[in-house]
Amino acid sequence: MNIRKVLINILCSFIPGKQRRRRIRNVLLIRISQRLVHIELCDKNFVNKFEVDDQRLLSVLKSLGSFRYIPNPGNLGDCLIGAATFQFFKRHHLLSSITNENNCENIVYGGGAWVGALYPEACLPALFLFEKAKKIVILPSSVFDCSMLTDVLDSRFIVFCRERKTYQYLKGLNTEAKIYIDSDMALRMDESIFDVTFLSNDFYLKRALAVRDKIKDIGNIACFFREDVEKCNNVQTDYDLSAAFSPNMNVDECKFATALMLSVVDQFDVIATDRLHVGIAAILMGKEVYLFDNSYGKISSVYEHSFSKMSNVHLCRDVDLLKIKQLKRNEKESTNNLLRLINALAGADVNL
Repeated sequence: MNIRKVLINILCSFIPGKQRRRRIRNVLLIRISQRLVHIELCDKNFVNKFEVDDQRLLSVLKSLGSFRYIPNPGNLGDCLIGAATFQFFKRHHLLSSITNENNCENIVYGGGAWVGALYPEACLPALFLFEKAKKIVILPSSVFDCSMLTDVLDSRFIVFCRERKTYQYLKGLNTEAKIYIDSDMALRMDESIFDVTFLSNDFYLKRALAVRDKIKDIGNIACFFREDVEKCNNVQTDYDLSAAFSPNMNVDECKFATALMLSVVDQFDVIATDRLHVGIAAILMGKEVYLFDNSYGKISSVYEHSFSKMSNVHLCRDVDLLKIKQLKRNEKESTNNLLRLINALAGADVNL
């Protein structure tokens, strides 16, 4: 019996309100289960072939001095962006420039997608922060029909676009914002992500085990398709990997979620997906990747900008999963990183 858990249950029983009681109880249970975990995963399949020019972005960020970094909220895919962004900050000695001071006038907002009709709950908090800011830098993002953002673009804004469609759209608006073409932050990821230390808790282990159970019988070809508002392919998915959970986007969760996603895609030889960052994770791990577009063309736009010259990455304009399922198996040796991750979280050997 865990005495601390018992005491928390007793103390929380006096808190009025069922939802409030459950929320406080969950926070306290996570805190008492936290421990520092060091994970060394195998990086032999990691093949980052992207030569991204950082000079413009670095020049802009360094010109700010101190800034508040606000990661784009979301799912495991957004954690991949977040983890790569923290790597970028560390690699270029920008971590000391980040402040938690609410009165800081410079905001650096994490990359992602701005689609006001689909994600107003994500857009509105960011727009509130922008109102009082002196300078706003939006890291490489996609923007599609988002008047919530485009209506407020002014000389305070510097927007980096991760594909040409967004760049042309924003440039065509003739705002006073500075608009630059760039690449998704996740393409800046390096192999140090495979040797990480972070604060873990029981929740992480439960999520990793739940994902393991979902993928263990898939085979060597995985179909990871979305099941949300961006879905436009009427296909049967093996599992919506990016939606495995919705993190809080802090450093520890980004590290864990990225290790989880990379470990999962590395279990397979072929990945078919309409999730951009599942695709990017698979590309980084050297897999054969079949990308299908989402509802507003984000996948095809990023593909044309970043992946069109890669022989192992294919944009599928017709849904033909039967042919993909019949592909010859690539006999690459498995790294079994998912088992390594789970064992590190559990502090003991757990069989897959």
